[in-house]
Amino acid sequence: SLQYSKPGTHLRKLTEIFMRLDNLSHILVWTLDPRPEGAEQEPQKKAAAGSTTESKSGEEIQHAHDEGYDDEPLRSKPKKIGPVEIDLVELPRLKLTFRTQIDRVSLDTAEQTDEKLRLYSVDHPDLYITNEASTCTFTRHLLKGLPHALLLEKNDKSLYIMLPACAKPDHDTAKGPAGFTASDLQLHRGDPEWIANIADVRHYLYPIHPSRMFFFTETLASALYMLIVRFVNRQYE
Repeated sequence: SLQYSKPGTHLRKLTEIFMRLDNLSHILVWTLDPRPEGAEQEPQKKAAAGSTTESKSGEEIQHAHDEGYDDEPLRSKPKKIGPVEIDLVELPRLKLTFRTQIDRVSLDTAEQTDEKLRLYSVDHPDLYITNEASTCTFTRHLLKGLPHALLLEKNDKSLYIMLPACAKPDHDTAKGPAGFTASDLQLHRGDPEWIANIADVRHYLYPIHPSRMFFFTETLASALYMLIVRFVNRQYE
């Protein structure tokens, strides 16, 4: 369960990424592993019992542990032991689905390759979640004031900003000791009236220019949404 993921684990990092888009109660994770709950502990129990014809030997258990999944885009061979892997992530309210895929990527030299597990968007083919903002100052500047944004990338290095249309932007105004007024962005997710007005459009996609200096708004609705968010954050440039 994402709710009980431990700090510092990959599952917690995954949870924090998707909570940018929606509340935890509207995030579903799925696996193709058909094992029943608690099946990963069964081999150890049998080994501990010993002296039974059905118990596995240590070599068999180790072989099952090392087997893992194959390199297919969607894993189809279940593990025999170990934690269950995540294969699909659904956000029903935003009408979004992401799937895991193992890609081979080139390293510093053309002859060397490595495997990377990526989360690809099912609704927007070839786009996967990236952390490019951690290495690009210009991209971080574009994402400033967008705490609910998700950065996506294509294999050609083009970037896209994804925002949830269901997150209603608002502001929280407070006065400081000196009498100055401060305004902070507040996101109200699940507002019935707001969601009814946006109809079937539940998320917006903004292509980023190759220079990483600006991005495009492809629809009037996405442009107005970004305009409201920027105004609330007092980003007038």
